[in-house]
Amino acid sequence: MDDRKAVLINNAADYKHGKASPIEVDDDDDTVKFSSEVIAPIIVEGDAIGAVIICSKQPGMQMGDTETKLAETAAGFLAKQMSQ
Repeated sequence: MDDRKAVLINNAADYKHGKASPIEVDDDDDTVKFSSEVIAPIIVEGDAIGAVIICSKQPGMQMGDTETKLAETAAGFLAKQMSQ
């Protein structure tokens, strides 16, 4: 996120290279781990104010350009709304 660009993670090796940290959701019953994810920062006036995150729990799921563009588009839309 330091580069202010979207990050695509499809395997655990990407975490080791410092691209991102694993996202885990702890609900009452179980801890959920995601197999792949796309994270796009919401940038307003040069500051990251949040992120759009698309995750999959499905084993073997590979996200790609489509999911990355979707997250970037949503982040851009939210950034424009927040700057008004």
